[in-house]
Amino acid sequence: MAGHTPPTEADQARIIERPDGFYWQDKITDEVFGPFPTLLDAMQDMEYNDESDYEPGETLE
Repeated sequence: MAGHTPPTEADQARIIERPDGFYWQDKITDEVFGPFPTLLDAMQDMEYNDESDYEPGETLE
């Protein structure tokens, strides 16, 4: 189908804010991860891929 983009991690998960922090939930498995102190921390964890060679803090330079 032309113009169709594959789902991203953000499409397959949602962020939940609770009094004790931020959580993210996998929409496919309903598994919940957290708490994280900030929204950014929750998003970074959600987007983390074990198969990636990228390390947090690593740059392309």
